[in-house]
Amino acid sequence: MSGHTDRYWNSHERKIWVTALFIGSCLVYGSRQTMPISISHIAKEQGWDKAQSGVVLSSFFWGYMTTQVLSGVISDHVGGDQVASIVAFCWGITLLTTEYIIRYGGSVDSVISLLVIQRIVFGAFQGAFYPPANALIAKKVPASERNFAVSFFGSGSKMGSLTFGLIGSLLIEYVGWPSVFLVGGILPVMWCLFIRLHLMKSNTSTAHVTEESKILTPATAIPWKRLLSKVPVWVLLITHAAEGFSFFIFFSWMPTFFTEKFPDAKGWVFNVVPWIFAIPTALAVGKFADYLMKIGKSNTFIRKFFVGLSYSATTLLMILLTQATSYKSAIAVVCVFYCLIGFNYVGTQCNALDLAPQFSGTVYGMMNSCAAIAGMFGTYITGHILEQTNNWSIIFIMISVVYACAMCLFLRYGTGEPVIPETPRNGKLLTA
Repeated sequence: MSGHTDRYWNSHERKIWVTALFIGSCLVYGSRQTMPISISHIAKEQGWDKAQSGVVLSSFFWGYMTTQVLSGVISDHVGGDQVASIVAFCWGITLLTTEYIIRYGGSVDSVISLLVIQRIVFGAFQGAFYPPANALIAKKVPASERNFAVSFFGSGSKMGSLTFGLIGSLLIEYVGWPSVFLVGGILPVMWCLFIRLHLMKSNTSTAHVTEESKILTPATAIPWKRLLSKVPVWVLLITHAAEGFSFFIFFSWMPTFFTEKFPDAKGWVFNVVPWIFAIPTALAVGKFADYLMKIGKSNTFIRKFFVGLSYSATTLLMILLTQATSYKSAIAVVCVFYCLIGFNYVGTQCNALDLAPQFSGTVYGMMNSCAAIAGMFGTYITGHILEQTNNWSIIFIMISVVYACAMCLFLRYGTGEPVIPETPRNGKLLTA
C-alpha cells in the first residue's frame, strides 16, 4: 500500500464497520429466508399449488434486479453507508405487511397478486444493500486485507440463513408462520437505527468516511461504454448469473425438496445444518486468499483457482444429488454445496472489486442484477418443471450444466486485474 493511506479505515474503524456490515448481511438473508421456509406451510393452509408458490418466490427477484445498478451508482457518489442503512429500514417495514396480505387479501388470486407486488418492493429494497456495502469495503479496506473482509461480510448471509433457519423453523413449529415475518421485519429496522444513530454519529461517522472517500469519488459520469466494452466484465456478469441461477433455486426450493422427499425430517435440521459448515469455510477461504496474495500470487490466479475449484466440484455434486436416496446423503451433499458457495466470495464477488475499483459499486450492481435476473428465471421455471414432472433430478442436472459452462468461460477469459485504472480527482494513479 502506498501514498493515500488516509482513504482507508484504521484497524479499529475497520473492525467496527465490517462487523456491522456482517450483521447487516445476516439480516438480509434472515429476512429473505422468511418466505422460503414458510412457503410450504402457507401453501398448504391457503391451497396453493407449486406454480403459484413459484410465482410468489420468484417475484422477489423481479424487484431485486431493478435496484442493483442504481444503488451501486448512487453509493459510488454519496457513500455506501447512507444507502445500505436506509434500504434496511425499508425492507423491514415491507416485510411486516406479509401476514396482513395473506390473512385479509381476499381470494387466492387476489392474495397472490398482492404478495407479488409486496415481494417486488421487498426485493427492490434488498437489492440495494450489497452493491453499496461492497463499494464501501472496496474504498475503505486495502487490497491486501480485502479478501477476508469480503468473505467475512459475505459469510453474514450464511449466518443469517443458519440463525433464521433455526429460529424460523422453531417459530413455525411452536408459534406459527406469521411470527417469522414479524421477527424478520423488526430486526432490520433496529439495525438501521443502530447504524444511523450510533455508528454514523460516532468517531467513525459517515461524514468522516465520506470526506476520506472523496479521493475515490468519480469526478465524471460512470464510464458505461468503457465498462461494457471489456470482455472480463461480461465474463463476470455471465459467471455470476450462473451462480445466481443455481444458488437461488437452492435457496428458494430446498426447504420444499426436503419437506416432500423426507416428510418426517425436522425442518430446523435441513434449514440450519448446511450453514453451520458454510460459515467457517467462507472465513478460512478469505484468509487463505489473503495469504496467497501475500506470497505473490496474482489476483487472476486467485480468482480462477477458487472459481474453478468451486464450480467443478458443484457440477459433480449436482449429479450426486440426483442419486441421493437417503436423508443423510442428501444433507451431506447440500452441506458441501453451501461450503463451496463460500469459495465464490474470493472468486466472483471480489472480482467485481478488481475490475474497476473506482466504480466497484456500479460493477457489483451490474453483476448482482444479472444474478437476480437469472435467479428469478430459475426459481420461476423450477416451480413449473416440478408442477409438470415432479422430478427433482431434472433441476439438479440443469444446475450442473449451468455451472460447468460458466466455469469454462471464466477460466478462459476471466481476469483479476483492473480493466479501468483507479484514479482520484487529481488524476494520479492510486494503488493499494
